[in-house]
Amino acid sequence: MKSEDYAKLYEAVPLFSSLNNEELDEIIKAGRLLKAPIDCTILEEGQPGHGLYIIVHGMVTCRMQLFEGDDAHLANLYKGDVFGEMSLIDDCPISASVTTTEESIFYHIEKERFDSLRKNLRPAAFKVLRALAPTICERLRTINIRIGGIFSDPHKHLKAMERRYKDTVMANKGRSE
Repeated sequence: MKSEDYAKLYEAVPLFSSLNNEELDEIIKAGRLLKAPIDCTILEEGQPGHGLYIIVHGMVTCRMQLFEGDDAHLANLYKGDVFGEMSLIDDCPISASVTTTEESIFYHIEKERFDSLRKNLRPAAFKVLRALAPTICERLRTINIRIGGIFSDPHKHLKAMERRYKDTVMANKGRSE
């Protein structure tokens, strides 16, 4: 790759800023570009993870299933943002669904290839994990704030849950009659 190509990648993807050119080459070889149409589910909650996605172009929305089929909007992510990062750390199921809201292009670092870099003690893998830590911490803090909001006014949230439950029971009762 030309030096100006490396410079463009470092600027476009902050996650790569701690990598030298050789390490960046290793990470690039561990992934591939993917194109997705609008309304395409990239990750589905509860399914196995298969790597990290970096948004090159486009936008996605992240949602999580709640009680009785409700879901919660967690975030919108844009160019340069990442998702699926936890699958590089553990083998637990995906915790939220991610869907494109417009045509999008992603750089996907495949879990198996990344695991191979890590098992071979390649610095690139560990630098990427270290670079992901602030993103994971920020997302955890956001969740903590949301949970704190629920506990700050539990009666309000319990009433909303009761309403959803009653609505669901009535809807199911109407279908069975």
